[in-house]
Amino acid sequence: MPEPLDPEAVRPRFPALARGAVHLDGPGGSQAPEEVIAAMAEHLRGGTSNMGGVYPTSLAVVELVAQARESAAELTGSEPDEIAFGPNMTTLNFLLAHAVARTLQPGDEIVVTELDHDANIAPWLRVADDHGLVVRTAPVRPDATLDVDGLEALGVQVFAVRQPEPVGLGDAVARAEGEVFALRDVCSHAEVPLSEGEIYDTTVECWLHGSCFDLRTGQPTGLPATEPVPVYPVKIEGDDVYVAVEKES
Repeated sequence: MPEPLDPEAVRPRFPALARGAVHLDGPGGSQAPEEVIAAMAEHLRGGTSNMGGVYPTSLAVVELVAQARESAAELTGSEPDEIAFGPNMTTLNFLLAHAVARTLQPGDEIVVTELDHDANIAPWLRVADDHGLVVRTAPVRPDATLDVDGLEALGVQVFAVRQPEPVGLGDAVARAEGEVFALRDVCSHAEVPLSEGEIYDTTVECWLHGSCFDLRTGQPTGLPATEPVPVYPVKIEGDDVYVAVEKES
């Protein structure tokens, strides 16, 4: 299990919280930690520039952005060229929505959910109005979780709706694509439980760094993990699931 967040250890790193005010505006008023403020100030003191030039300050900014993409990729378990920076999430999603809309035809449908932030709803409503698209909204349950049945009723094919279930002995059982799989419940890269990750098709994703493993073979399907996790034979008899786990010496 991940260590719980200690507010008392984190709070001093955010100078804005020292004001005594209560910040209730969520993403509309994200506060910066001291490390971010210091890094921005240091960069501005040294001189900033637009990207794309051949002079030293521009080249320095290009290098800085490349380093930032690498750090963000490591944090999110993605690739540097999959990272995009912009003014804010809403602006970025408006750009994404307009780009995707070019590939759609009048009458095509877009599905959002009641769980989505407005930044993932308003852009699609705008492009739907511009291009004659249809926006449908998937409901949530009373416990604020996504209503998967309601989502499927909208014609969405759902691939990741269940997490692997710990079964003891440090192993987990997962159901995907109509089959049942068993694997060691430890990511080979981060040594955290895979049972806390999501299942996509026949892969399970580590929640910490985004490493994915094939449920059938245990092999990693992407970085940062490079070593496989053990998988075990599964036998189903009626409502019972039997896993053949090798004893450790």
